[in-house]
Amino acid sequence: MVNNKEVQAFVVIALVGLFIWLAIVFASGQQDAWDDKAYFGIGIPVMLFTSAIGGFFFPKMPWRWGIAVVCLQPVVGVLVRGKIPRFFIVGLFIFGIVAALCVGTAYLGSAIRRRLDTEDDRYEKRHKPTDSDM
Repeated sequence: MVNNKEVQAFVVIALVGLFIWLAIVFASGQQDAWDDKAYFGIGIPVMLFTSAIGGFFFPKMPWRWGIAVVCLQPVVGVLVRGKIPRFFIVGLFIFGIVAALCVGTAYLGSAIRRRLDTEDDRYEKRHKPTDSDM
């Protein structure tokens, strides 16, 4: 079951991806953010990090954070242009690759969180006060 915090996190992460796309489009004057090197040098690393953070704080089903950060970009790309571009299918393929990379870092963030939680559990079991300690 998805809780309210997870929905809020999805919206925030999707808006981060949207902001990245729009910021690069408006700063560069290009129609598509990936037409500017800032998308690959700044945008994608920020999206990868954002996905990892989502996976860390919400480790169940981490794939959704990789999808979230990319999901609004094709929509806004069409809206900025005012029409569906000629090579839209190619663009969706590129979005799929970027999303797959982001899903990978979301799983990495989730794995780090699970590892830390496991270490915390081990620590608590080793240092749990017993009846003889009291």
